[in-house]
Amino acid sequence: MCGIYGFNFDNKQLLKKMSDVLKYRGPDQKGFYSDKHISMGHNRLSILDLSENGKEPMSNEDGSIQLTYNGELYNFKPIRSALEKKGHRFKSDSDAEVVVHAYEEYGTKCLEKFRGMFAFALWDQKKRKFFLARDRLGIKPLYYYHKDRKFIFASEIKAIIQDKDIERKVNLEAMHQLIASLYPFSENTLMQDIYELPPGHFMIFHDNKISISRYWSLHIENTQKSEEFYIKKLKILLQDSVKLRMISDVPLGATLSGGLDSSIITTLMSRVSDSEVNTYTAGFGDSSDEFAYANMVSEYAGTNHKELYIDFKNITKELPKIIWNNDTVLTRTAAFPLYFLSKELKKNITVAMVGEGSDELFGGYPRYKQFSPDRLSGNKSDMKNMYRKIPLSFFRNQSYKSLYSDSMDKDMTEKTLSAVKKEIKIPGSQNYLNKVLSFEIQNFLPKVHLLRVDRMTMSNAIEARVPYLDHKFVEFSMTIPSRLKMNNSTEKYILKKAAAGIIPKEIINRKKVGMQTPLASWFQTDFKEYIPEILSKERINDMEFLRYSPIQKILFKSKTTTQLEKIVPEVFNKWVYNRTNIDLKQAYFGKIWFLSMLALWYEAFIKDDIKTVSSIF
Repeated sequence: MCGIYGFNFDNKQLLKKMSDVLKYRGPDQKGFYSDKHISMGHNRLSILDLSENGKEPMSNEDGSIQLTYNGELYNFKPIRSALEKKGHRFKSDSDAEVVVHAYEEYGTKCLEKFRGMFAFALWDQKKRKFFLARDRLGIKPLYYYHKDRKFIFASEIKAIIQDKDIERKVNLEAMHQLIASLYPFSENTLMQDIYELPPGHFMIFHDNKISISRYWSLHIENTQKSEEFYIKKLKILLQDSVKLRMISDVPLGATLSGGLDSSIITTLMSRVSDSEVNTYTAGFGDSSDEFAYANMVSEYAGTNHKELYIDFKNITKELPKIIWNNDTVLTRTAAFPLYFLSKELKKNITVAMVGEGSDELFGGYPRYKQFSPDRLSGNKSDMKNMYRKIPLSFFRNQSYKSLYSDSMDKDMTEKTLSAVKKEIKIPGSQNYLNKVLSFEIQNFLPKVHLLRVDRMTMSNAIEARVPYLDHKFVEFSMTIPSRLKMNNSTEKYILKKAAAGIIPKEIINRKKVGMQTPLASWFQTDFKEYIPEILSKERINDMEFLRYSPIQKILFKSKTTTQLEKIVPEVFNKWVYNRTNIDLKQAYFGKIWFLSMLALWYEAFIKDDIKTVSSIF
């Protein structure tokens, strides 16, 4: 993995600033290219062809094509072989050079041949145009700015805003979408005038004009085969995906939680690996830790397993760095264990397999149960508003509206929901779940989970590979009927069937936990003393889109709830769960945590003051 960046003018000082701010994405090597039309740079994390021959920007034979590339093409060898037969000559053994020659031969249609994860920018000097592209599922990030004849791109937003002519201003529509659904929709980012290239799309920048085209779409295909057919095909495709992703010139391992997804990947890796697989698990010494299950899988698969205990004080200590490296507002506490796990991984390996994507493909989250065929009546009047249940938020029943100042448009909620409705439409009840999953795969997955994985692993120069998101595997998953994904409220029914004989039964049948940070323990152990300063009246008022008084009420209710629980825990818990069926204390902590991350992001990125964030801790 790497950091890429560039622009349509000559400014070596800016190029260096962008390189410096993305150094952690590619600490092994850096390279630059510039001519009178453009400048581009590359920070390299060496994975394939560790020699100088793999240095980027990568060019063709005459230097008329220049490439800065972030990713891995797992099928680059057969593509290279076909290109060599057509007369192309290679100077390296890297997959990046295959991209250069594939573009020479096939133009933008080269993307159809690629199997992997990638984000790249290619400069065609003869045609004087940029060709930028992002992989089908959005595993690798790519952002851009285009205003006043200035075009800038990079792997992360922080690199783009190194240009001091760019105004650091919040995109209020995107901010509302973040608060209401945990991520901005479409190409929006939280920064005004900065956008992300959507997954499965490419861009042409020519004559100061941008043209964006889709080269891949995810389609739902209604098939009716036997369970055995789907099980057999799932196993074949997943084994193939894992095997493809074992290619590396550096040490490789896996994160292992002891859950269904990571356990399947780990065992399949062990079956095809010539050496013992290194696996890693993180926990907090809390009841939510999964060490016992991870050890069970490690023994079953025969891996070299390591455990990491994370101290809450270390989370607080490293928080400014995590916020900075995340590049946008943290919305999932799973970022913390992954950050520290990646730090541990780096001691021994550079490439790690992860289990992201399976929940969105097969209906793994409990919230998907409401969309399962056995729960839906099929009545159109009942189903017409089901789309409103898809967005997630820390604030139930649109209570976030009370937070907004007058600068925030109160009608944004309906605008956001209409965007969801447009994509979901109203399919039959038997296929509603697949429609929801398709929406999540193309939105929630890349903008929340894959972003988290990219930022936290790259913070420690680890390349994360995602076997469940091989596009052939994803495409097949959308041919499996909804009833075989959520069967009588059994999540991931068909994947669990496919897992039989691959992992222990105890793992298949256990309840999903997921990687997370126990907020209540962290708050009470260490973080709570910093909250008054983070969510101070002055800091909240600086963010013109929020009001302080409703946040003050949340802080008061959280404190009162915690005190009541200490005084009469049994009576309190019985009253709370009987009336609301919600962990009230955890709900308040979630709101406070999210608002804290938002306030710290604003300080670091809008006010350009990461030093103040660091000084708080």
